[in-house]
Amino acid sequence: MNLMNEFKAKVAGVSVLVESKEVKNRLIEDYTSLVKLSDVDEYNRSFTVEKGNCLNFFK
Repeated sequence: MNLMNEFKAKVAGVSVLVESKEVKNRLIEDYTSLVKLSDVDEYNRSFTVEKGNCLNFFK
């Protein structure tokens, strides 16, 4: 957000490509995401990808 202030821009919204499902405390609560990542297993190299909340705005 500091970069936006530097260019005297106004933030209209926040979107991310991938969000983590396991995060409890987020810095920003009001955002959209394309996909949601969960069940990350580094040992077996597996994870689960679900649809994010961005499609909820097109209903």
